Amino acid sequence: DVSETIGEDAMAYQPKISVFEEGWKFGVKATVVDNDQTKLQMIMTQASVDDVKLASMPNRRGATHDERMTIQIPVVHSESIAVESSLKESEALLVFSPKPYASDSDSQDAGTHRHQCRVFMVRTQLISDPDALKAFVPNVEDVNREES
Repeated sequence: DVSETIGEDAMAYQPKISVFEEGWKFGVKATVVDNDQTKLQMIMTQASVDDVKLASMPNRRGATHDERMTIQIPVVHSESIAVESSLKESEALLVFSPKPYASDSDSQDAGTHRHQCRVFMVRTQLISDPDALKAFVPNVEDVNREES
């Protein structure tokens, strides 16, 4: 969409800008149940701007048929997978995102990346190195200092 800005001698159209995050986003919550088992809750989301289409809009003031403006409309594709599982240290979890069924409208897009299958493998392993763990766990003193 656009916003109309009106001045004394002229007017202008300011586009309304939207920001889309592209790529993969992984949200993982792991809970250690015992020394050999971890409960996982995950949401994996993939988003992409697949195309940008153009739309022609009439000029809002004193519009004649020739006075039109063109705006860009992005086509955003997003899909998510939610998984919950309990894994022992020796086990692995495969998450499979299947290829969608093809429809007549999809046949034109058969070469795009969104029609590929995806497989993710998740393994759990306890990290016994305390220095490596410090990168994942905030220091309690720093958190208390930020809150005050």
